[in-house]
Amino acid sequence: MVEAEHLTFRYPNKKCDVLTDITLRLTKGRTVITGASGSGKSTLLALMNRLYPDNCDGIVTGRLHLFDRSYDTYEAGEVNRRVGTVFQDPDSQFVMQTVEEELIFTLENFAVARDEMMARVTTMLEALHLTDYRHRTIHDLSGGEKQQIAVACALIGRPEWLLLDEPLAHLDPETAHHFVRWLDGVAQTVNVVVIEHRPYIWGDFFDRQIKLVSGRIDYDGPFIVRPDYAFSPIKVEQGKKCYFTYRN
Repeated sequence: MVEAEHLTFRYPNKKCDVLTDITLRLTKGRTVITGASGSGKSTLLALMNRLYPDNCDGIVTGRLHLFDRSYDTYEAGEVNRRVGTVFQDPDSQFVMQTVEEELIFTLENFAVARDEMMARVTTMLEALHLTDYRHRTIHDLSGGEKQQIAVACALIGRPEWLLLDEPLAHLDPETAHHFVRWLDGVAQTVNVVVIEHRPYIWGDFFDRQIKLVSGRIDYDGPFIVRPDYAFSPIKVEQGKKCYFTYRN
């Protein structure tokens, strides 16, 4: 999907580069891009799905190819037919009231024929085990449910790659684990790239890691899997009522 050679990116009127001398070849599978806040992760994502130069300004030097073509040869929105993106705040992506309407709106942007839309919506919701959400109001969904719907909207266009920018950022540990397990089960036919500063939450989900340190790739940084919160229910009886709490 992505080939970069000595890629450097700087925002206008800034003295320091956000990305410096990035050389990589992003191949099929599941990749996590890690690094501390400000390390350039989200900027790299914006270059991967061509938010730059369509949605932000900056200065690029070096070589950047997307699907064997230079990034600057694409028309606006062209790459998005092959790349679906989910941001950390799904509310920023939704424009319609219900799940079905949001999925239809996405298909309208891809100029899918009207008589094909409903079948595509049904197939996608069934594949992602989200059929019960079809007529739900998006505003009423939980954070984890909204992220699942955002993934559905990204996948309904049938992209080859799915990019997620810190999708667990606003989720509690239990909901985050549930989302990872769900994504592992439904994202079997698409390549996945995740921007994440807590890769240990994902367990063995990924095939490879790219670690950024101050805008550069850290080739010596090991991928260390650490245990996150592990939840088990504790049943507490008080009178005739039962309460369920969680411990880590």
